[in-house]
Amino acid sequence: MPDRSSLTAETRTAHWRGKSGTEYPFQIDLIGSHFRPVAGVYVVCLPAPNDLWQAAYIGNTDNLERELTTDFVNHAELQCLHKSGSTHMCTFASDDADMRARITADLIAALDPPCNRPLPG
Repeated sequence: MPDRSSLTAETRTAHWRGKSGTEYPFQIDLIGSHFRPVAGVYVVCLPAPNDLWQAAYIGNTDNLERELTTDFVNHAELQCLHKSGSTHMCTFASDDADMRARITADLIAALDPPCNRPLPG
């Protein structure tokens, strides 16, 4: 389900709600933007009508710069992301690996992104 984003003058922010009801604020950037080498959760997404965003893939990493910039061309779900029409990355910085895993699972459970679904067969 698409989630509402809010726009501010300094940054664009999307608030993604997990199955738990917790809302997480993510910074929105275009795919191909440079990311800092910090740990975090990311949502690959595309704009939807009425200032909403549609999640295509949700993941987490110990290094957003490596995962979303340097190694993104080798991402396991790259073909699915291209097919989805994804244009943006939303990022939420967190050094806590357990917290990143919980947030990722919470968001996947709520949003059911197509590129996180197992392949049939």
